[in-house]
Amino acid sequence: FVVDASGSMGNALMTETKGAILSLLLDAYEKRDKVGLVAFRETSAEVLLPPTNSTELAHKLLEDLPTGGKTPLIHGLVTGYQTIRNHLRRDRTASPLMILISDYRPNVALHESPYADYLFDERAYPRLIKEIYDMADYIQADPQVRSLIIDVNETQDHLSHGRGLAARLGAPYFRIQDLKAGGIIQLVRRVRSISSTRHLS
Repeated sequence: FVVDASGSMGNALMTETKGAILSLLLDAYEKRDKVGLVAFRETSAEVLLPPTNSTELAHKLLEDLPTGGKTPLIHGLVTGYQTIRNHLRRDRTASPLMILISDYRPNVALHESPYADYLFDERAYPRLIKEIYDMADYIQADPQVRSLIIDVNETQDHLSHGRGLAARLGAPYFRIQDLKAGGIIQLVRRVRSISSTRHLS
């Protein structure tokens, strides 16, 4: 999971995301799968839960996940992908699925000043979006990694890039509003099954 922990997410969405991760870990215990969590907020991304099937460790690391601040989406993409590649070096048989949950309204660049007001800068904002899409193209070119986009936006406008990111990643796109209680869990299981089939074919 690569999860937006910025102020726009809110406690309810974070609670649902945590529940989905912990539920998947119950499956992981039996199927020998592993689940990890990268959270991005303010001006960086952090690996809160390295790939694991330890429910005890997951509870400990997920208990106090802070939210608030800006949306450094590019940092989440980079850190999430790096985490997956690091795991693949240890387990070459893995078939990873990167699940992104965000409002996809980025406002922090990877290398430029995190304090710039990108949403209202006609020159800087296109560069911000380009680096996100370039990273998505790079991930999409990796045949070992599949992605899934879950969009938490209630409305869509030109500042929301969930659909565009899904297209660049070659990833299925879903709206959080369409998922009932436990919907994320069922969705991930279904997409994971498809990914595993493609990986083996």
